[in-house]
Amino acid sequence: SKKFTLHTRVVLTVTAALILGGAIVFMFAEWNNSKTIGSFSTFDKIVNCFFQSVTTRTAGFASFGQGDMTQISKLLSGLLMFIGGSPMSIAGGIKTTTFFILLLILFKNQDQNGNIIYREKKITAKILSKAVRIALMAVSLLFIGTVLIYIFEGGNMPVASIVYDVISAICT
Repeated sequence: SKKFTLHTRVVLTVTAALILGGAIVFMFAEWNNSKTIGSFSTFDKIVNCFFQSVTTRTAGFASFGQGDMTQISKLLSGLLMFIGGSPMSIAGGIKTTTFFILLLILFKNQDQNGNIIYREKKITAKILSKAVRIALMAVSLLFIGTVLIYIFEGGNMPVASIVYDVISAICT
């Protein structure tokens, strides 16, 4: 049998972790929220939490009111939108592979040439640098967009709501 490439393994692993982890957090945060899924059957709660975990990173559909979510769910939705989908998909965000590279930078040591060795594969300093630039551009756009909308709205809109909307806009 043919082995998966490192890229494929990263995409599948990060995607699975984001879907499962996101669904679990949504379950804890929304399970009893009567404005979202609180009145749903147990099966429908589980399905909707998995759907929410997937759709925030990809299509942006909603099966319940996003404005009625708990603050934790809104924060998680923002994070998932920021990360987005995988390369070659139509999903937005910085991409799962970029997110993975950022995690490697955070948790693995670079060698003397600035590279990281992961699963016997060299991830070059050039790739590491590109991932950091992508993330910094996205964070910069997020900050600038948030400030501008806050100013244009006359300071009458909660910053958390603005951040959610700006993440949604820049990551699509």
